[in-house]
Order: sequence, then C-alpha cells, then structure tokens
Amino acid sequence: MRAISESRILVENQEQEQKEKVQWRWGVLDFLFRVSLIRSVGLRNALDLRVENMELVFGHLPKGFDNVRILFVTDLHLDGTNLLVDKVLSIVGNIDYDYCILGGDYTYGRNADPNHVYSQIEQIAKLLKKKSRVFGILGNYDLYRTAELLEGYGVEMLINEGLCLERKGDKLYLAGMDDPSHYKADDIVLTDGNTWDGAFKIMVCHSPAKYKESAGAGYSLYLAGDTHGGQICLPGGFVVFCGPTAGRKIASGKWSYNGMIGYTSRGVGTSRIKMRYFCPPEITVITVRNGRR
Repeated sequence: MRAISESRILVENQEQEQKEKVQWRWGVLDFLFRVSLIRSVGLRNALDLRVENMELVFGHLPKGFDNVRILFVTDLHLDGTNLLVDKVLSIVGNIDYDYCILGGDYTYGRNADPNHVYSQIEQIAKLLKKKSRVFGILGNYDLYRTAELLEGYGVEMLINEGLCLERKGDKLYLAGMDDPSHYKADDIVLTDGNTWDGAFKIMVCHSPAKYKESAGAGYSLYLAGDTHGGQICLPGGFVVFCGPTAGRKIASGKWSYNGMIGYTSRGVGTSRIKMRYFCPPEITVITVRNGRR
C-alpha cells in the first residue's frame, strides 16, 4: 500500500472549508482582453492543439530503450475548455507510442465537483491504454480520488513512487513525484528509494520546481508541466509570467541542468483565462535515443 503524504491529506481535508482566491492578475488580464476585443483570438488559440515532436539523445540510455517514443500529456483541465476533449481524442488516436505519461491537473478547480468530467477522463484513459501502458501523476489541482479513478481505468499512478520498466533485456527506472506546490506533498527520498544508483532514471513531476533535487539524485530526464508555457506570451513565445515555482529558463520546452535534460510542456488546457497568445497548447511525443552509435 502506498504511503499518502500527510500534507496532501491535510490539505484535501481542508478544501471544503477553503475558497479558492481568484488571483488579481487573472481578473485584470481577463478584463483587459475583453475590452480590447481580442478575446476571440485568444479562444481560438487555446483550441489550436499541436503535437510537438522532441528527440532527446542520451549517451547512457540502455540500448533496449533506444528509439522509444513517450507520449506526454499534461494539464488537461478538462472542465476548463470542453472543446479540447474531442481534439485530444482525435490526436492521440493517430499517434504511435511505446509508453504514455499523464502529467497531472486533469480537472480545473480543486473545490469544484469534478464528477461531470469523469466520463471524459475515462474516455481518454481507455483510448491511451489501447496502445501502451499508461503512467500518471497528480498535479496541484488534483485530489487523490482522481488517482483512484484513473487507476480504475488501468492507469498506473506514481505518487512518490517508482517502478522498473524492462525492454529487450534492459531496465529503466520511472519515478513520479507528488505535487510540491499546493499540497507540498513531494518526497524525493520516498520516490527514489535509493535503490537505483547508476541506472537511467526518469522523473515526472507536475511542477518543474524540483529539478535541482532530481538532478542531484541522478535523474537523466525530468518531465513537467504546470506552467502552461506561460500561456499568454509575447511574440516569439517569450514568457511574461511563469509562476512562482519555475524560472523562465525552465518554464517551457527543452532545458538542461547539471547533465540532466528537462522538458516542460505547454500543456493541453488553460488557466482561469481561457485564452492563449503566442503559446499554443501541446501534446508531446518524446523520442529517446542512445547516443553511442
């Protein structure tokens, strides 16, 4: 039986007594976009879901995992922009992949009842499971019951847990860390287990904030979401606001730190503002390659 963080349990128990505070910046931005008459453009941009193909080369990747394709889907926020659901189903149904990883934030509001999006979660999970094993983590908007729901559909949830993947006689360690921001439920010692020193290890955490700890623990690849890539950016994708847990250098796309490669997805859904500018939503296909040719 997994050990659920006491911090997560405490926060979830208090959720009914707390009301989410609408951050002033989102209210101001939403008002400005409405009066500027460019809101419709932002809404169209938010539905412009794209597939990002990323090739990452590692000199120490086990040869059995050479050319493995990982489908990374994060920040669905299914109760935010409903029209994205059909797009997600259509796109992932036409992608070939070896493993799928779900990066958290399946719904939008922590205090809202997510029952009306459970059927959408079921649709997506069952479609993904047709092609490969599917692994998932929890984000800062997710309740533990969402993990139980996904597990019921065959998704292997990693909540401060890791497991060994075997392929063509080689092994790889995949770890999933719980949310370090809202719930403060992350535990890298529990996640890592200190039993895979020297192995090729992949860390999946909803926030990119734990990159230093992960690099120090010997992880080679770090996958994250949470930032939405900035969502409202300047031309060229320059991130205006990336949140308190990530600097601009790790807020979107590929980055590196002390020999560890990271990738922060722009995600599928949106925040309180259902718009995007110079920051289209994404589903990511990551191909990992062995650099020893």
